[in-house]
Amino acid sequence: MVPHARQMCTDPSPQVRREVALSLRDIPTDRTTNIFVELARRCDTSDKNSLEAIGLGAAKQESVVWKAIKEGLKPGKPSEWPDRFARLTWRL
Repeated sequence: MVPHARQMCTDPSPQVRREVALSLRDIPTDRTTNIFVELARRCDTSDKNSLEAIGLGAAKQESVVWKAIKEGLKPGKPSEWPDRFARLTWRL
């Protein structure tokens, strides 16, 4: 599953990326954090379904996934976070 998710996380379709995010649920984060970073990078956080898919895919591993996304996106200080990163933070 992980090799397919790694390949499909860059798909131009948000529907495909949502399904990829959901498929990562229950897979250990040592195999998925880089995929979550890419999904977050491409996520339109104004789309509640896309945001929720990342949250559901990260269930029970939110803290580790959030740290990886923060490291990957480098949003700066909390006072400077873009809205899209703040929404991801809120969901995770």
